[in-house]
Order: sequence, then C-alpha cells, then structure tokens
Amino acid sequence: MTRKKAPRPPSKPKAKKAAEAVQAAQAPELLDVEQAAGLLKVSKTTFYRWLAAGTLPGFKVGGQWRFRPGQLQRFMEERGATITEAPVEIDAEIEAMLKLAGPELAKEDRKAWDGRDTDQPEAEAKVTRLVHLVIKTAIARRASDIHLEPTRDAFILRYRVDGVLHVMREMPKSLQGPLISRLKAMADLNVPEHRLAQDGRIHLQYAGKAYDLRIALVPAVYGESLVVRILSHSSELPSVERQGFTTDDRERVAACVRQPNGLIIFTGPAGSGRTTTAYTWLQTILSPEQKTLTIEDPVEITLPWATQVQVNRKVGLTYDAALRAFMRQDPDIVFAGGIHDLATAEMLFQVALTGHLVMSTLYANTAPGAVSRLMDTGCEPFMISEALNCVVAQRLARRVCTECAGPHAVPEETLVELRARAAAGGYVLPEKGIQFMRGKGCNRCKQWGYYGRTALHEVMVVDRVLRDMIAARRPEEEIRRAAIASGMKTLFADGFRKAAEGVTTVEEVLRVTFST
Repeated sequence: MTRKKAPRPPSKPKAKKAAEAVQAAQAPELLDVEQAAGLLKVSKTTFYRWLAAGTLPGFKVGGQWRFRPGQLQRFMEERGATITEAPVEIDAEIEAMLKLAGPELAKEDRKAWDGRDTDQPEAEAKVTRLVHLVIKTAIARRASDIHLEPTRDAFILRYRVDGVLHVMREMPKSLQGPLISRLKAMADLNVPEHRLAQDGRIHLQYAGKAYDLRIALVPAVYGESLVVRILSHSSELPSVERQGFTTDDRERVAACVRQPNGLIIFTGPAGSGRTTTAYTWLQTILSPEQKTLTIEDPVEITLPWATQVQVNRKVGLTYDAALRAFMRQDPDIVFAGGIHDLATAEMLFQVALTGHLVMSTLYANTAPGAVSRLMDTGCEPFMISEALNCVVAQRLARRVCTECAGPHAVPEETLVELRARAAAGGYVLPEKGIQFMRGKGCNRCKQWGYYGRTALHEVMVVDRVLRDMIAARRPEEEIRRAAIASGMKTLFADGFRKAAEGVTTVEEVLRVTFST
C-alpha cells in the first residue's frame, strides 16, 4: 500500500502573494472595471485605453482588475482636467462652432447627436462632440492645421488656411483641460503627462475620405499648446500644367527630368509645397520600364511603379543607410525626401554621378541659395558642380477669389519700383494688357478675399558657365546674376507676373518673397 505524499508548503514569495491577494479581495472599498469607470464618469473604451497605457493605478486579483477609489481620485486630480462634469460654457461653445461649421455640417452634427449610440456619459460625449466639430469644421474650411493655444484667460482656436493663420474662436479657459485631454486620448498619448512634449496620430473618416491627423503638444506657460496637422489620404497630385509654371520654365524642368542621370533639387521653406512639386515631376517619369526607389519620412503619397521606403531611425534605417542599400537594388531613379546632413548629401551625389537620376528636397530660400546651403553642409564644390542639373525654388501665394475679384489700382510710384525689381529678376512687365485684381470678400472665401493658392517658381538650370562658377566657389550673388542671364526668373519676378495677370495680389507676392 503506497502512502500519499504530503503537499509541499508554498514558497514564501507565493504564500506572501496569496495572502496579499486574499487581503485585497476582502477589502470592501475595491472596485471592478465597471464600477471604476462609473466613478471616473468615463466610457469603458476610454477606461481600457488608459489601462493599456499603464497610467491607471490598479492591480489584479485572481486575474481580474481591481481599483481603490482614493487612488483613482488622485489619478483624476493629477490629470488636471477631469471630465466628470462638462463645463457650463460647453453648450454655448458647441452652438458657436455649429455656426462656424455651416448649415450642412451643423445639420449632420445635430442629427448624429440626437441619435447618438454611445456608452459615454453625457459630459464626456459633449466634449467629444466639440472636438469633432473643431476638426470637421477645419476640414470643411480647407485648413491645413488646427492651433489650440492657451492664454492667461482664454483658450484660442486658430485655423491655418492657404498658409495664413486665422483666429476662429476665443474659447473659455474651462474648456482647455477637457479638449486637450480628449485629443490626447484619441491619439493614444499619455493623458496625465503635462510636462513633456508629445506626438501622436489620429485616423479619421469624414465625408467619405480618410484623414491622418498628426498631433503635437508642447508644455507652455499657461498650459499645453496643441497643433493638429491635417493630411488627406485621398488627395491627388496636381498635373504639371496646374503647378503654376510658365511654359518656358516647365520645358526647362522637363528637359532636366528626362536626363538619364544627375541631381534635381526642389527647395523652399517649410510649407512651400516643394515636396508636392517634386512628387508631381517624379510622377511624370514613373513607368514599368524603370526601377524607381524612394526614401521618405514619412511616406505621404503612394506612387505607382515606385518602391517606397519609410525612415525608421530606431532600427538604423536612415536616409544614407537606405541610399546605400538602394545601390544594390539596380535603380534607374532615386528620390530622397530631404537632404538633412552631409552623409545623405554625399550619398546622393555619388548616386547621381554613377549614372542615376536623383531627385530630392532641401531647405533654402532661393535656387542659387541651395548651392550655398550644400556647401555649408560640407559638400565639395566639384561634386556639386558635376552632379547638379537643376534647382527649383518655390513659394505658395494665395489666389484672388474669383467670386469677388475686382480691379485694383497700384500707385504709380510703387509700380515703378516693382517694375524695376521684376526687370532685375528677369521679367519685363508689358505696358499694356495688365490688370491687377483684389478680392472684396464673399461667402465663398469667408470674407478673406483669397481662395486657394498658386505656386511661384525660380528655375535654375546648371549649364557649363554655372558649373565652373560653383566649382570655383563664386559668391551666391554672382551665381544668381549668371543664372538670370541664362534664363532664370526670380521668385519675385514670377510672382509679379502672376499679380499683373490678376492671379494673386502685389501684397501677397511681397509677403511670400520678402526674404528673396
């Protein structure tokens, strides 16, 4: 007869853990998930999002989450913006945003609110509604960015439309915390963290289109300042003919794009549209007969017949690392989303000098200035002179609204001065056939007088004379004069021509070409 073995006593750590679990389970104040979400007055979806982010103070008992009310209350206090109650001003602010949104969006929002099917408490649902109204109104008004900025006594909402910021609302200060917290939660950011800068993304469907919203927060004196960049997944590239190039400039760039090798650079400040223009020209030469590789950060527009790679610095996939790998991929065309350092620049020059067509973008004010910028990064002048085929500088100027446009007289003394500057930049204004225009303001342009934007260009094709000057490190001003002599028109000259044709205004041209 076999004797049964006595069970082994649990180890001390396990015994201690079991005892703590029993003690915790017997504590009367512990709450389950549903009770905790009810205490915080948030939906289960939001509650689980916080739980997944590791910010909620809880622990597991028998595989189930449990929470102490006191710790939850401290958590909400640390957030600095609880949504247990909607601010009393929120209903008035929603009505104000509905007026800004326009009748169609307002009707759609009211219908959705009346028939809402959500587990969010009413306070949180109102905040969510206001956030969605802010975003959808921005999309309806063609805004590229939303700015939510705290001041001492208010919370300012601004939209960037056609490159210019417009103040839309001065919201009550009480809405600052709930709106920021809601946007953080939507972007899966750390909601309780208020001391550090954070970045995130929100994917949104609106009016049958997909949008990618990039969220950026920084801690400011009066609270967190938040900017939302709006990117449409369904946006199509404009044709070269709609890019605003003159016939002469378009033919000059097209000739360079058709070359089998060399480097083409599209330059301008942030927000100048240079990347879109680069994509547009790249699209004209994509074909199944050629291998095209791109490295971008991030990939914003997918292109046919192109293998597109996204930068991932965490694993070492940088611009120069990708370009080195591209050389083993038998490419014909290579596109780099930017020249950010010497290593990337030198690699691009090597690719261009070994028989490949290369396109890239660069931060510089003018086309001749791009040469100086490359030299400043440490590139050798002889490499620049041999590899560089063309530089296209660009600015975006607002178009005069065609619905309310009317003739505008420019003072003669001002016109004489502008004529001289344009002539020095390669454009001679004709004596007849010119008509300056200005928008008076209407419902279509929201009383701004402008609707949409057009591009101003400066195309510098690098010929033999310019190559010798670059190799000899000649000053930027000398290179500029030689480029104008060989057919380049400056940004101001191209803009002044568009103003004389009634496309934009003289004031707008002077604003965007001030530094050139």
